[in-house]
Order: sequence, then structure tokens, then C-alpha cells
Amino acid sequence: MGNGEPPTAFEFYIGGSVGPSLYVRLVDGQLLHEWASAGGYSGVVMEASPTPEEWGRFRETIDRLGIREWEPDTSPRTPAATSPTGTSGWRRAG
Repeated sequence: MGNGEPPTAFEFYIGGSVGPSLYVRLVDGQLLHEWASAGGYSGVVMEASPTPEEWGRFRETIDRLGIREWEPDTSPRTPAATSPTGTSGWRRAG
């Protein structure tokens, strides 16, 4: 996979049931993102199609942050991943 190619899978969620949240996923080469608040999604899905240069910068940032070295999975059951206003965590492939 070249540096400017999109990943084979991408899904990102941040937020919780109390405050605003953001959900982003990759579908057929496009990023789809949707805001949620008060436990419900907005129903408005926005699309973005990053250029190869933008995917390249994304991959450089991933490498600079060392994300490939992070634990592959966290969940709300992990005390460090919980907060009084919601949850955060991640799942990364391989």
C-alpha cells in the first residue's frame, strides 16, 4: 500500500451519551462523518474525499504519533478509558 493510498478500513468515534459526539468511517474511499448529541445522531452525513497528498499527511501523522504501537483495543471497561461524561477508546487493526 503506497503512502498516499486510503486505508483499507477506518472508523473513529469520540464522545459520549451526555455531550456531543463525532462518528467518522471510511466507505468506498470516502470519509463519512456525522455529529451526534443527547444520544441521537443528527441524520446529516457529510462526505469527504481526501486527496492522495492528504492521505499521505494522515499516514505521516499516524507514524509520528506512534499509533501503530498503541494497544490494539481499549474499551469502557478499562478505567483509563472512562470519564464521568462519557467514554473513549479505540480499536485498531493489526
